[in-house]
Amino acid sequence: MIHKGYMADYLRYLFARMLAIPVTLLIVTAVLYGFIMLTPPEVRAELYLPPNLQIKSPEHYQNLINMRIKMYHLNDPYPIQYALWLKSLVQGQWGYSPTLGEDVLPSLLRRTPATLELTLYSLLFFIPLGKTASIKIGAITERVDERDIMFAREEYEPGTEKYITYYTMR
Repeated sequence: MIHKGYMADYLRYLFARMLAIPVTLLIVTAVLYGFIMLTPPEVRAELYLPPNLQIKSPEHYQNLINMRIKMYHLNDPYPIQYALWLKSLVQGQWGYSPTLGEDVLPSLLRRTPATLELTLYSLLFFIPLGKTASIKIGAITERVDERDIMFAREEYEPGTEKYITYYTMR
């Protein structure tokens, strides 16, 4: 029998999990952005240069790098750069992928239907498979103590004093 507060408990749990998603994303992106900040601004500025750029002189190249650093605020402190990055992300400007040779957001959106389709098929296949496995596991008659699995206590032979001492410490 389901108790009366079951649905309220479930909704509270679901709401808490939904609130945790953006917080988790902020923490993960802040840490990853921090790792990116470990590279010098000059190196990060090179990513903004066109791949087939004709460099006329070292001064011309340095001028281009300095312009990119100023344009993309690569010398600003970490919080400012991260806030600018978040702002552009919210505005739909997810950047450019030099590997794909196109903007990131349209590329992700184009691949989303196939990803969702694969997710659906895997759920339809693996959920019944998991239920079958759980039925088989539940049919095991021997009780397995989680301490046996976690610590692999081979030296505790059933019937010995060491075994009895260990398993009576509950």
